[in-house]
Amino acid sequence: MPLRIVINISKKIPGAQDFSSASASCSIESDLAHGQDPTAEAASLYRQAELAVDRQLGIAPATSVAAPRPAPTTPNAPIGSSSARAPATGRRGPAPISAAQLRYLGQLLERNPGVRERILADHRISTIEALTSRDASTVIDQLKGAA
Repeated sequence: MPLRIVINISKKIPGAQDFSSASASCSIESDLAHGQDPTAEAASLYRQAELAVDRQLGIAPATSVAAPRPAPTTPNAPIGSSSARAPATGRRGPAPISAAQLRYLGQLLERNPGVRERILADHRISTIEALTSRDASTVIDQLKGAA
């Protein structure tokens, strides 16, 4: 009787509107040939299933675990840098900036000319909309404290 590997993966990501989400899942079954390495086959099937789910959700394929960014040690730390950031796991990504955060941050940026470019540079993003919800919250708190 051949060995059978069953791989299941499911992901849920935040949707375009507040309190919405999108999800996708994939199941793959495979019989192992005699002498085939079950660990290597499982890893290969898992990558295939994860790629299929990522494509269905329209997100970038998961990558290997990234090291967390070190905490800033200078008094001129980047605005909104998260020193307690968890390492990326290749699973669900961080929540994007919310519509309410984006509106409020826009108001704060109008009152603080020149700060937008510094935020973009510090976070290595091209638009404010690319901030994560956590980073946006930190930036907002820092801009409110500076006012």
